[in-house]
Amino acid sequence: TAARRPASEPGTRGGGRGGGSGERQGRRGPRSRGPMRRLRGNTPRTRSFALLASLIVLFLVVVVRLVYVQTIGASQYVAYGVEQRIQPIELAGGRGAIYDRNGTDLAISIPQTTIAADPSIVEDPQDAARELAPVLDIDEITLLRQLTEDVRFVHLKRQVPDEVAEAVEALDIPGILLFGEQARFNPSGDLAAALLGSVGYDNDGLSGVEQAYEDQLSGEPGHLVVERDPEGRTIPAGRHQIDPARPGDDLILTIDRSLQWEVERILSQQISAVGAKGGIVIVSNPETGEILAMANQETDPATGIVHNSTNDRAVTANYEPGSVNKVITLAA
Repeated sequence: TAARRPASEPGTRGGGRGGGSGERQGRRGPRSRGPMRRLRGNTPRTRSFALLASLIVLFLVVVVRLVYVQTIGASQYVAYGVEQRIQPIELAGGRGAIYDRNGTDLAISIPQTTIAADPSIVEDPQDAARELAPVLDIDEITLLRQLTEDVRFVHLKRQVPDEVAEAVEALDIPGILLFGEQARFNPSGDLAAALLGSVGYDNDGLSGVEQAYEDQLSGEPGHLVVERDPEGRTIPAGRHQIDPARPGDDLILTIDRSLQWEVERILSQQISAVGAKGGIVIVSNPETGEILAMANQETDPATGIVHNSTNDRAVTANYEPGSVNKVITLAA
Protein backbone atom coordinates (compact mmCIF):
# COMPACT_ATOMS: atom_id res chain seq x y z
CA THR A 1 0.00 0.00 0.00
CA ALA A 2 2.84 2.39 0.86
CA ALA A 3 4.51 1.69 -2.53
CA ARG A 4 1.36 2.78 -4.39
CA ARG A 5 1.13 6.07 -2.42
CA PRO A 6 2.19 9.10 -4.51
CA ALA A 7 5.48 10.75 -3.63
CA SER A 8 3.83 14.11 -2.81
CA GLU A 9 1.42 12.51 -0.34
CA PRO A 10 2.72 12.57 3.18
CA GLY A 11 2.81 9.36 5.04
CA THR A 12 3.87 7.90 8.28
CA ARG A 13 7.48 7.36 9.16
CA GLY A 14 7.08 3.70 8.63
CA GLY A 15 5.30 4.34 5.35
CA GLY A 16 8.07 6.67 4.25
CA ARG A 17 10.65 4.08 4.97
CA GLY A 18 8.52 1.54 3.29
CA GLY A 19 8.12 3.76 0.23
CA GLY A 20 11.83 4.44 0.07
CA SER A 21 12.59 0.77 0.35
CA GLY A 22 10.15 -0.03 -2.40
CA GLU A 23 11.66 2.57 -4.67
CA ARG A 24 15.14 1.21 -4.08
CA GLN A 25 13.95 -2.29 -4.76
CA GLY A 26 12.26 -1.10 -7.94
CA ARG A 27 15.44 0.56 -9.14
CA ARG A 28 17.70 -2.40 -8.28
CA GLY A 29 15.42 -4.86 -10.03
CA PRO A 30 16.34 -4.04 -13.64
CA ARG A 31 20.07 -3.59 -12.80
CA SER A 32 20.27 -7.00 -11.18
CA ARG A 33 18.68 -8.73 -14.19
CA GLY A 34 21.05 -7.06 -16.81
CA PRO A 35 24.32 -8.80 -15.81
CA MET A 36 22.49 -12.08 -15.63
CA ARG A 37 21.44 -11.69 -19.28
CA ARG A 38 25.05 -10.93 -20.37
CA LEU A 39 26.45 -13.88 -18.48
CA ARG A 40 23.76 -16.10 -19.90
CA GLY A 41 24.98 -15.25 -23.51
CA ASN A 42 28.70 -15.98 -22.73
CA THR A 43 28.21 -19.65 -21.97
CA PRO A 44 30.76 -22.44 -22.63
CA ARG A 45 28.51 -23.66 -25.44
CA THR A 46 28.72 -20.27 -27.19
CA ARG A 47 32.47 -20.08 -26.75
CA SER A 48 32.86 -23.58 -28.18
CA PHE A 49 30.88 -22.64 -31.27
CA ALA A 50 32.96 -19.48 -31.73
CA LEU A 51 36.21 -21.44 -31.41
CA LEU A 52 34.94 -24.06 -33.84
CA ALA A 53 33.97 -21.39 -36.37
CA SER A 54 37.41 -19.78 -36.08
CA LEU A 55 39.18 -23.09 -36.62
CA ILE A 56 36.99 -23.82 -39.66
CA VAL A 57 37.84 -20.42 -41.17
CA LEU A 58 41.58 -20.94 -40.60
CA PHE A 59 41.38 -24.43 -42.04
CA LEU A 60 39.61 -23.09 -45.13
CA VAL A 61 42.32 -20.46 -45.55
CA VAL A 62 44.99 -23.19 -45.44
CA VAL A 63 43.03 -25.35 -47.89
CA VAL A 64 42.55 -22.46 -50.33
CA ARG A 65 46.25 -21.57 -50.14
CA LEU A 66 47.25 -25.20 -50.61
CA VAL A 67 45.00 -25.54 -53.64
CA TYR A 68 46.52 -22.38 -55.11
CA VAL A 69 50.10 -23.57 -54.53
CA GLN A 70 49.45 -27.08 -55.85
CA THR A 71 47.31 -26.18 -58.88
CA ILE A 72 47.06 -22.56 -59.97
CA GLY A 73 50.55 -21.38 -58.99
CA ALA A 74 52.30 -24.74 -59.19
CA SER A 75 54.38 -23.88 -62.26
CA GLN A 76 55.61 -20.66 -60.66
CA TYR A 77 56.90 -22.41 -57.53
CA VAL A 78 58.41 -25.24 -59.57
CA ALA A 79 60.31 -22.60 -61.53
CA TYR A 80 61.56 -21.07 -58.26
CA GLY A 81 62.85 -24.44 -57.10
CA VAL A 82 64.51 -25.23 -60.41
CA GLU A 83 66.19 -21.82 -60.46
CA GLN A 84 67.67 -22.47 -57.02
CA ARG A 85 68.93 -25.98 -57.77
CA ILE A 86 69.68 -26.11 -61.49
CA GLN A 87 72.71 -24.19 -62.72
CA PRO A 88 73.21 -24.49 -66.49
CA ILE A 89 76.68 -23.71 -67.82
CA GLU A 90 76.93 -22.76 -71.48
CA LEU A 91 79.31 -24.82 -73.59
CA ALA A 92 80.61 -23.04 -76.65
CA GLY A 93 80.10 -24.90 -79.89
CA GLY A 94 83.18 -25.93 -81.84
CA ARG A 95 83.96 -23.23 -84.38
CA GLY A 96 84.27 -24.37 -87.96
CA ALA A 97 87.73 -24.46 -89.53
CA ILE A 98 88.95 -22.22 -92.36
CA TYR A 99 90.91 -23.83 -95.22
CA ASP A 100 92.66 -22.52 -98.31
CA ARG A 101 91.72 -23.66 -101.80
CA ASN A 102 93.88 -26.81 -101.41
CA GLY A 103 92.40 -27.88 -98.06
CA THR A 104 95.31 -26.58 -95.95
CA ASP A 105 94.44 -25.34 -92.47
CA LEU A 106 94.37 -21.57 -92.06
CA ALA A 107 92.40 -21.35 -88.79
CA ILE A 108 91.22 -24.18 -86.52
CA SER A 109 89.79 -24.58 -83.02
CA ILE A 110 91.67 -26.55 -80.37
CA PRO A 111 90.53 -27.55 -76.84
CA GLN A 112 91.87 -25.38 -74.03
CA THR A 113 91.18 -25.25 -70.28
CA THR A 114 89.59 -22.26 -68.58
CA ILE A 115 90.08 -21.59 -64.86
CA ALA A 116 87.06 -20.29 -62.94
CA ALA A 117 85.84 -20.20 -59.34
CA ASP A 118 82.71 -20.36 -57.20
CA PRO A 119 83.54 -17.82 -54.45
CA SER A 120 80.76 -19.15 -52.21
CA ILE A 121 82.61 -22.47 -51.86
CA VAL A 122 86.19 -21.16 -51.51
CA GLU A 123 86.99 -21.73 -47.82
CA ASP A 124 90.08 -19.51 -47.50
CA PRO A 125 90.15 -16.89 -50.32
CA GLN A 126 93.39 -15.30 -49.13
CA ASP A 127 95.28 -18.61 -49.07
CA ALA A 128 93.77 -19.62 -52.43
CA ALA A 129 94.81 -16.31 -54.02
CA ARG A 130 98.35 -16.71 -52.68
CA GLU A 131 98.68 -20.20 -54.21
CA LEU A 132 97.03 -19.35 -57.55
CA ALA A 133 98.77 -16.03 -58.23
CA PRO A 134 102.16 -17.42 -59.38
CA VAL A 135 100.54 -20.26 -61.35
CA LEU A 136 98.08 -18.07 -63.27
CA ASP A 137 100.50 -15.10 -63.46
CA ILE A 138 97.84 -12.80 -61.96
CA ASP A 139 98.27 -10.23 -59.20
CA GLU A 140 97.35 -11.68 -55.79
CA ILE A 141 95.19 -8.67 -54.87
CA THR A 142 93.22 -9.03 -58.09
CA LEU A 143 92.65 -12.72 -57.43
CA LEU A 144 91.57 -12.05 -53.85
CA ARG A 145 89.02 -9.51 -55.05
CA GLN A 146 87.59 -12.04 -57.52
CA LEU A 147 87.46 -14.82 -54.94
CA THR A 148 85.51 -12.65 -52.47
CA GLU A 149 82.82 -11.44 -54.86
CA ASP A 150 79.20 -12.14 -53.94
CA VAL A 151 78.57 -14.33 -57.00
CA ARG A 152 78.43 -18.04 -57.79
CA PHE A 153 80.73 -18.02 -60.82
CA VAL A 154 83.68 -15.90 -61.94
CA HIS A 155 86.34 -16.44 -64.60
CA LEU A 156 89.91 -16.33 -63.33
CA LYS A 157 91.78 -16.97 -66.60
CA ARG A 158 90.49 -18.08 -69.97
CA GLN A 159 92.06 -20.72 -72.20
CA VAL A 160 95.31 -21.43 -70.38
CA PRO A 161 98.04 -23.84 -71.62
CA ASP A 162 97.84 -27.48 -70.54
CA GLU A 163 100.75 -27.20 -68.08
CA VAL A 164 99.01 -24.31 -66.27
CA ALA A 165 95.78 -26.29 -66.05
CA GLU A 166 97.63 -29.28 -64.62
CA ALA A 167 99.35 -27.08 -62.01
CA VAL A 168 96.01 -25.58 -60.90
CA GLU A 169 94.41 -29.02 -60.71
CA ALA A 170 97.29 -30.26 -58.55
CA LEU A 171 96.59 -27.53 -55.98
CA ASP A 172 93.15 -29.11 -55.34
CA ILE A 173 91.56 -25.92 -53.96
CA PRO A 174 87.84 -26.24 -53.11
CA GLY A 175 85.73 -23.93 -55.26
CA ILE A 176 88.24 -23.70 -58.14
CA LEU A 177 86.70 -25.00 -61.38
CA LEU A 178 88.37 -26.24 -64.56
CA PHE A 179 86.39 -26.77 -67.75
CA GLY A 180 87.18 -27.06 -71.42
CA GLU A 181 86.69 -24.38 -74.06
CA GLN A 182 87.55 -24.00 -77.73
CA ALA A 183 90.42 -21.63 -78.56
CA ARG A 184 91.18 -20.33 -82.05
CA PHE A 185 94.57 -21.28 -83.46
CA ASN A 186 96.23 -20.29 -86.73
CA PRO A 187 98.76 -22.98 -87.74
CA SER A 188 100.62 -20.55 -90.03
CA GLY A 189 101.00 -17.83 -87.43
CA ASP A 190 100.06 -14.36 -88.66
CA LEU A 191 99.80 -15.41 -92.31
CA ALA A 192 96.91 -13.47 -93.90
CA ALA A 193 96.10 -12.07 -90.46
CA ALA A 194 94.05 -9.14 -91.74
CA LEU A 195 92.11 -11.34 -94.16
CA LEU A 196 91.28 -14.09 -91.66
CA GLY A 197 90.54 -11.73 -88.77
CA SER A 198 90.41 -12.53 -85.07
CA VAL A 199 88.20 -14.41 -82.60
CA GLY A 200 87.41 -13.39 -79.01
CA TYR A 201 87.51 -15.52 -75.85
CA ASP A 202 83.81 -16.27 -76.24
CA ASN A 203 84.49 -17.81 -79.66
CA ASP A 204 82.84 -14.96 -81.59
CA GLY A 205 84.37 -13.42 -84.70
CA LEU A 206 85.69 -9.90 -84.21
CA SER A 207 87.06 -9.00 -87.65
CA GLY A 208 87.86 -10.27 -91.12
CA VAL A 209 86.41 -13.47 -92.52
CA GLU A 210 85.81 -14.72 -88.97
CA GLN A 211 83.30 -11.92 -88.44
CA ALA A 212 81.83 -11.89 -91.95
CA TYR A 213 80.89 -15.61 -91.73
CA GLU A 214 80.11 -15.66 -88.00
CA ASP A 215 76.70 -17.34 -88.42
CA GLN A 216 78.14 -20.22 -90.44
CA LEU A 217 81.33 -20.73 -88.41
CA SER A 218 79.98 -20.39 -84.85
CA GLY A 219 77.45 -23.25 -84.74
CA GLU A 220 75.12 -23.60 -81.73
CA PRO A 221 76.24 -23.63 -78.06
CA GLY A 222 75.41 -26.50 -75.71
CA HIS A 223 74.66 -26.59 -71.97
CA LEU A 224 75.93 -28.48 -68.95
CA VAL A 225 73.07 -28.79 -66.44
CA VAL A 226 74.11 -29.49 -62.83
CA GLU A 227 71.80 -29.73 -59.79
CA ARG A 228 73.25 -28.33 -56.58
CA ASP A 229 72.07 -27.84 -53.01
CA PRO A 230 71.82 -24.41 -51.30
CA GLU A 231 75.44 -24.76 -50.15
CA GLY A 232 76.61 -25.11 -53.74
CA ARG A 233 77.50 -28.80 -53.51
CA THR A 234 76.59 -31.04 -56.42
CA ILE A 235 73.71 -33.38 -55.58
CA PRO A 236 74.92 -36.94 -56.39
CA ALA A 237 71.48 -38.23 -57.33
CA GLY A 238 70.41 -34.92 -58.84
CA ARG A 239 70.08 -33.87 -62.42
CA HIS A 240 73.31 -34.00 -64.43
CA GLN A 241 72.78 -33.51 -68.14
CA ILE A 242 74.91 -32.39 -71.05
CA ASP A 243 73.29 -30.89 -74.13
CA PRO A 244 76.12 -31.15 -76.65
CA ALA A 245 76.97 -28.16 -78.79
CA ARG A 246 76.62 -28.30 -82.56
CA PRO A 247 79.89 -27.43 -84.32
CA GLY A 248 79.93 -24.77 -86.99
CA ASP A 249 80.45 -25.26 -90.70
CA ASP A 250 83.89 -25.25 -92.28
CA LEU A 251 84.84 -22.52 -94.73
CA ILE A 252 87.02 -22.95 -97.82
CA LEU A 253 88.62 -19.80 -99.24
CA THR A 254 90.04 -19.17 -102.70
CA ILE A 255 93.34 -18.19 -101.07
CA ASP A 256 96.41 -20.30 -101.85
CA ARG A 257 98.54 -20.49 -98.70
CA SER A 258 101.83 -21.00 -100.52
CA LEU A 259 101.15 -18.06 -102.83
CA GLN A 260 100.03 -15.95 -99.85
CA TRP A 261 103.29 -16.64 -98.05
CA GLU A 262 105.39 -15.75 -101.10
CA VAL A 263 103.45 -12.54 -101.72
CA GLU A 264 103.93 -11.42 -98.12
CA ARG A 265 107.65 -12.17 -98.31
CA ILE A 266 108.15 -10.12 -101.48
CA LEU A 267 105.99 -7.25 -100.17
CA SER A 268 107.98 -7.12 -96.92
CA GLN A 269 111.26 -6.88 -98.84
CA GLN A 270 109.92 -4.10 -101.09
CA ILE A 271 108.57 -2.05 -98.14
CA SER A 272 111.95 -2.27 -96.39
CA ALA A 273 113.81 -1.40 -99.60
CA VAL A 274 111.90 1.83 -100.28
CA GLY A 275 111.25 2.75 -96.63
CA ALA A 276 107.48 2.79 -97.08
CA LYS A 277 104.96 2.98 -94.25
CA GLY A 278 103.20 -0.08 -95.58
CA GLY A 279 101.95 -1.91 -98.62
CA ILE A 280 99.06 -3.86 -100.12
CA VAL A 281 99.05 -6.70 -102.63
CA ILE A 282 96.04 -8.40 -104.20
CA VAL A 283 96.56 -11.37 -106.51
CA SER A 284 93.46 -12.51 -108.39
CA ASN A 285 92.46 -14.72 -111.29
CA PRO A 286 91.15 -12.33 -113.95
CA GLU A 287 89.07 -15.04 -115.59
CA THR A 288 87.10 -15.98 -112.46
CA GLY A 289 87.68 -13.03 -110.12
CA GLU A 290 88.94 -15.38 -107.38
CA ILE A 291 91.30 -13.80 -104.86
CA LEU A 292 94.42 -15.98 -104.68
CA ALA A 293 96.39 -13.83 -102.21
CA MET A 294 95.74 -10.66 -100.22
CA ALA A 295 98.58 -9.15 -98.19
CA ASN A 296 98.47 -6.17 -95.84
CA GLN A 297 101.70 -5.05 -94.20
CA GLU A 298 102.94 -1.99 -92.33
CA THR A 299 106.11 -0.71 -90.73
CA ASP A 300 106.36 -0.31 -86.98
CA PRO A 301 107.41 3.35 -86.51
CA ALA A 302 109.22 2.54 -83.26
CA THR A 303 111.33 -0.40 -84.42
CA GLY A 304 111.18 -0.12 -88.22
CA ILE A 305 110.18 -3.80 -88.50
CA VAL A 306 107.74 -4.71 -91.27
CA HIS A 307 104.90 -7.00 -90.09
CA ASN A 308 101.50 -8.21 -91.19
CA SER A 309 98.79 -5.73 -90.33
CA THR A 310 95.49 -6.62 -88.67
CA ASN A 311 93.79 -3.86 -90.65
CA ASP A 312 92.61 -5.17 -94.00
CA ARG A 313 93.36 -1.98 -95.91
CA ALA A 314 93.09 -3.86 -99.19
CA VAL A 315 89.31 -3.66 -98.86
CA THR A 316 88.89 -0.66 -96.54
CA ALA A 317 91.45 2.00 -97.58
CA ASN A 318 90.70 4.69 -100.15
CA TYR A 319 93.37 5.61 -102.69
CA GLU A 320 93.61 7.35 -106.04
CA PRO A 321 93.23 4.98 -109.00
CA GLY A 322 96.27 6.53 -110.77
CA SER A 323 97.05 6.38 -114.49
CA VAL A 324 95.10 3.15 -114.95
CA ASN A 325 91.93 5.28 -114.78
CA LYS A 326 93.07 7.27 -117.86
CA VAL A 327 91.84 4.42 -120.04
CA ILE A 328 88.31 4.99 -118.71
CA THR A 329 88.64 8.75 -119.33
CA LEU A 330 89.87 8.15 -122.88
CA ALA A 331 87.08 5.66 -123.59
CA ALA A 332 84.53 8.23 -122.42
